[in-house]
Amino acid sequence: MESNPDARVCKHDTKQEDKEYLVKRGIFPEDTCVVQSQFDKYANANFTPNPSAPFNDEFSRLASSQGWNPRDDVYKRQKALIAEDEIERHFFIKEEEGEELAEESLLRGYQTLCRTVDKPIHDSVFCCLQELKRAPFINIVNLIDSVRTDTRPLVFKTIAEFKRYTQESGNMVNRRMAKQGRGILASLLRTLDKGPVDVNSDSFRKTTCLRPSRIEKPYQQRRGQQRHVPNVRLAPHANQHIK
Repeated sequence: MESNPDARVCKHDTKQEDKEYLVKRGIFPEDTCVVQSQFDKYANANFTPNPSAPFNDEFSRLASSQGWNPRDDVYKRQKALIAEDEIERHFFIKEEEGEELAEESLLRGYQTLCRTVDKPIHDSVFCCLQELKRAPFINIVNLIDSVRTDTRPLVFKTIAEFKRYTQESGNMVNRRMAKQGRGILASLLRTLDKGPVDVNSDSFRKTTCLRPSRIEKPYQQRRGQQRHVPNVRLAPHANQHIK
């Protein structure tokens, strides 16, 4: 699978260069706010963040520096929290750090996720979520790594292939802990003991982990005009493979 270069986040020397690069690509609005990484917030003599390291490696180093035990809830909670932070930083944008995502930024983020894995783009969060839950399947930890390490994200044609990869050590995020977050990470996770979800069912709508008002409404520009929706393009399934 050839990933879309627009979905990449390049590394720059300063946050201002990051901001200018993102705005130049047209993915984020002009009031872009580059949010500090959760890893950066723990920087001290025992832990120096490495933004290019795979997520599991970086989190393992952080957990070791903080004395978090993998069997304890605090470890699972922190992993879910930081994984959600990585998803938001790389694919979504906030006007101010710590604020809830604006409606247009929420939709734009899910559209960027779809674009990253060559799935069709839609004008509502719910339809984007439907695409992200359909085959070919994606692993969240690997998706984070695709940005951190500047590599192509893996895609899995069958649920069996997806489960085998996800159940490997470190490739999972605790779903119960993810549900305690802001909803974005939880909306992307799936239960491994079940088969592919029916994205057209009422139960799927209930498990998105986002408020109904945030998944149904297409993006509207601030002056009430209808946003131009890009043409839906079919994902090149024949070219997708597992690395």
